[in-house]
Amino acid sequence: MRLLVLACLVFAAAPAHASRFAVYGDTRDNDAEHARVVAAVAAAKPDLALFTGDAVADGSSKDQWAHWEQLEKPIRDALKLYPVRGNHDAGTQFTAHFKLPPEGAHGPGAGLYYAFDALGLHFVGLDTEQPIAPGSPQLEWASQDLAAHVNKPTIVFLHKAMYSSGSHGGDAGLRASLQPLFEKTHVLAVFQSHDHDYERSKPINGVTYFVEGGGGARTRPMVDPAPPWSAFRFDGFGYVLVDVTADALDVQAFDASGNLLDRTKLPLTATTTAPDAGR
Repeated sequence: MRLLVLACLVFAAAPAHASRFAVYGDTRDNDAEHARVVAAVAAAKPDLALFTGDAVADGSSKDQWAHWEQLEKPIRDALKLYPVRGNHDAGTQFTAHFKLPPEGAHGPGAGLYYAFDALGLHFVGLDTEQPIAPGSPQLEWASQDLAAHVNKPTIVFLHKAMYSSGSHGGDAGLRASLQPLFEKTHVLAVFQSHDHDYERSKPINGVTYFVEGGGGARTRPMVDPAPPWSAFRFDGFGYVLVDVTADALDVQAFDASGNLLDRTKLPLTATTTAPDAGR
């Protein structure tokens, strides 16, 4: 009887499994590292995954996409993958390999930018391969969508980075178009890639920017020294897991072997600031 009571107490005290999503991207070039990242993400059993673009080197190649699908099978068989296009994904094959949510399927966007709700969060995927400038259909759509969800924790993901100290650096045009919007609508976090590394910014006017492009594409040197807005960076292969709790996002970055590199918690009401710079 005593053992039964103790067992019940232990069971009652065990924390519930948090909702979880994964983030990875830029998988082209290195099959071995790509396969390691996919295996680690699948083993973590997230509820869904965000893919930050550049699946293949040549977006018009059916053979490359078929090979990508084979490498991605452990994830594709187990969970829903939400992608955005990278610059290497251009061509007719991208939409043939993904069934995207319908919210962005109007005008020239053709569904390549979209939004969805999951895990108590609002997710917005933007397409950096078409205009996101004042007057563009995509920016008008994003402005309306984000304004309509201003009271819900919101995550944005896109390919080309607004903030990065990698070889490509941050895109000034994207910052000019999107940063005021993200701050006004209280976006919590932005996940990007294009640079093949991991980087986390300090919160910039309440928004934290992550680069996660370590899915297998060859790495390149990052600028030295790190800019003042950069909180942590890693020039290597890996992925991110985000546990969603009642009051925060627990963001953990891992290398391709599953070693923890960086960890931060983003309170769902964070409004801290840091210097504004793109690289």
